[in-house]
Amino acid sequence: MVLLAHELGMGYAALRKISKVLGIHSLHLKTYQRHDKRVTVAEIERGLESLHKTREQIRQAYADVDPELAELLREDADAVINIGVSFDGTWHMAEKRVEAAASMAISSFNEGASAMLNVMANLWLESTLITVNTIKQADLLRVSKANAIHSATVKRKRKLVSTAKKVERHQQELSEGPTYGAGMDI
Repeated sequence: MVLLAHELGMGYAALRKISKVLGIHSLHLKTYQRHDKRVTVAEIERGLESLHKTREQIRQAYADVDPELAELLREDADAVINIGVSFDGTWHMAEKRVEAAASMAISSFNEGASAMLNVMANLWLESTLITVNTIKQADLLRVSKANAIHSATVKRKRKLVSTAKKVERHQQELSEGPTYGAGMDI
């Protein structure tokens, strides 16, 4: 159960709730903490082992390509080598994406989907033709639904339903007779 909590990123309180839902006894806090420490140490060891394997695979791949580097690694297994690293920089964009998503959701709710185009422009995000067309279709659908709700026939139907409920309530009150309560004169 402790390993389950680790895998799901949960703590002791969540583990107690899961145990209760499953109908099984929960671990005592001290028992949980003891097992948690063992699981944590095991996960750290497993992570270090994975890093070590990855390091060795990378070093071997570079040694296979460069004979001079292979010779250096034969002489000194722990030699520092220069390797090329590339990244795409998506982690730099995470905050910007969250900001854009929140702004778009709020604008879409308040002003319709076309407001998202303004948000995207303010965040220097380029809109494609597909995006623009999809946004326009979403706005047209939203407006047509709003118009349908406010049309005269729908208003009449709502009025009839409301009147029918009032009549039914009045008939029910008549069938029950006088109601007695505090402050009522009969």
